[in-house]
Amino acid sequence: MAIGVKTGGRTAGTENKTTKEIRAVLKEIINDELLNIESLLCKLQPKERLELVIKLMPFVLPKLAPEPIEKPKEDIKEFQIVVVDNSNKHLYLNKSEKSESE
Repeated sequence: MAIGVKTGGRTAGTENKTTKEIRAVLKEIINDELLNIESLLCKLQPKERLELVIKLMPFVLPKLAPEPIEKPKEDIKEFQIVVVDNSNKHLYLNKSEKSESE
């Protein structure tokens, strides 16, 4: 056998026979359990049911990449604060660079 040169065995991308058989058996088991999952979930306590659902979520919902926070292109020179009380009266407070400097 030459050093660093593949001279035999499976070609790249070919599945191992054992791996292929195990995946087929596991797929069949999971398909059978999916038919029973609703009744099994009903038998669990709420906390256990929630824990199971959380563990299964990554297999159903994709994980989202964090969104980068971009710095504003310009400094914020003016903003408005709105205070709303229970009587639906709005109080507007304006803050600007001009009013501070004057």
